[in-house]
Amino acid sequence: PEAWTVLWAGVATDEQAKHVVEKIMDTAHFNTYLPFPTVSASNPSFDPENGYWRGLVWIDQAYFELSGMKKYGYKKQAQEMQEKLLKYSGSGTTKRKRSICLVYRRDQMILFYNRSKNILRQLI
Repeated sequence: PEAWTVLWAGVATDEQAKHVVEKIMDTAHFNTYLPFPTVSASNPSFDPENGYWRGLVWIDQAYFELSGMKKYGYKKQAQEMQEKLLKYSGSGTTKRKRSICLVYRRDQMILFYNRSKNILRQLI
């Protein structure tokens, strides 16, 4: 996920941006049911049920990715991913209905369900 921060920051070359976007759009990596997991779905440690940074979706990372894609001209792909994120964010990625996360302190985790749709719309 940190790879897409280079798009948001505008420091990737066009060729690098192309490769990052290809990975983001790949359903075997980051274009999952609820897109932008914190680790690629192909990674052996991918575990959104039990992993803090192993598959949950974090709203700030989704923002970096979507903003970066738009910055580099991948507006159609960004729109597709944004719509998918908004559509499925309320249904969760795990049996416990964990979906989009945001943490202010280590001991204070806020999980967004249907409310996350409004928060994401405000960020973008």
